[in-house]
Amino acid sequence: MRIRSVLAEPALCGFYRDDQAAIRACAGRDGFLYVGSPLTPGFSEVREAGAAVTVLLVLEDGQVAVGDCAEVQYSGAGGRAPVFTVERAARRCVWPIRLNKPSPTRTPSPAA
Repeated sequence: MRIRSVLAEPALCGFYRDDQAAIRACAGRDGFLYVGSPLTPGFSEVREAGAAVTVLLVLEDGQVAVGDCAEVQYSGAGGRAPVFTVERAARRCVWPIRLNKPSPTRTPSPAA
């Protein structure tokens, strides 16, 4: 099966991302949110909506495979990757997918 096209769309996660450094530095709580300035590069708020990229692979037979790439809650903390951006994820993970090349084959799991 060959991949004919790749689509990538920005999305939001079902969770949020937190600037752990700002929280540990005593950012104040305001209900579900935090009050204060972020300390980790890439954050614009102490708590933000999580980001993701929805990826659609259009296969040669017309089927569409769907998946997503989502970030972790504490981006940039404890050696984790920097704050997730849709642009960086698309550039590093999605666009390198080779079009018109055979996709890896998978052996279906036996029915239970």
